[in-house]
Amino acid sequence: RSIAKEGEWIAAAWARLKFDDPILVETAQARSPAAAVLHGYRTRGSGLLAVVHGAAAIAIANGTTGEVLVATDRASARPIYYAPLRCGVAFASRSDALMLHADLSGNIDYQAVYNYMHFHMVPGPSTICTEVRRLLPGEMVEYRDGMLNVNRYWRMSFCEKIARPHAELRAEFIAALESSVRNALHTESVGCFLSGGT
Repeated sequence: RSIAKEGEWIAAAWARLKFDDPILVETAQARSPAAAVLHGYRTRGSGLLAVVHGAAAIAIANGTTGEVLVATDRASARPIYYAPLRCGVAFASRSDALMLHADLSGNIDYQAVYNYMHFHMVPGPSTICTEVRRLLPGEMVEYRDGMLNVNRYWRMSFCEKIARPHAELRAEFIAALESSVRNALHTESVGCFLSGGT
């Protein structure tokens, strides 16, 4: 986790980030990942998210204008919960933390209770509280000029019509798997779950 502050701007990054932009890579190494996020946002706006990768959540805010951008990673490995407020947005990595905010009533979403009983989980973006929402994978929430917007910055693409030789696909899969394991070995926790099916 890292935090960076420049003038009226502050940024927080939770987890290990990777950047496609060499300037952001250099900034992350020289200062911190949050400093790279802040620099990227100030130069690219929300377009920064196109060059950020990894299991992470980021938050950027301007203390003078009230502008806020919060985003979760492309798999939502680092969940972000948010609640619209009269004059902004509250956010946290846990929904129960948001319930401590004085402007939130804590009203139960009865559809979420039903969903939990039926599905054994509450499908996003809903939560157990009517006022709290969860960002879905590849989503961001922006608050600017009194307006709150939730948008996708990334969508998984899948194309069945690409015909490639099996050997080529196999080699690409093995390389991606090895790269993923190699990258995961440098994080704070590593685990795996293999299922034989039912």
